Amino acid sequence: MNLIEEYFDSNELGDSISDYDFGKHNIFLDHFQVWFEEKMQDFAFASRFMIKFMAENYHPHCTCIIDGCRAEVFEGIHAHFNDDYIQD
Repeated sequence: MNLIEEYFDSNELGDSISDYDFGKHNIFLDHFQVWFEEKMQDFAFASRFMIKFMAENYHPHCTCIIDGCRAEVFEGIHAHFNDDYIQD
């Protein structure tokens, strides 16, 4: 689900984006901007706890990946980035 779909679902604005008449509702962008900023503030607030935990319990070469059902801590021993073989 992308952010626009999540916004529509959370505000009960219709079953799909195509059902919404953007021309009649000029306040959509303002309302969406406020909703998005609140969402980013919530994310920043929540992430501070994990950042603090990582700083107090692991060295700077460790990272944490969190998804919908787990959190994993990784230690970067060696990494090499190469995008030569990625096709457009």
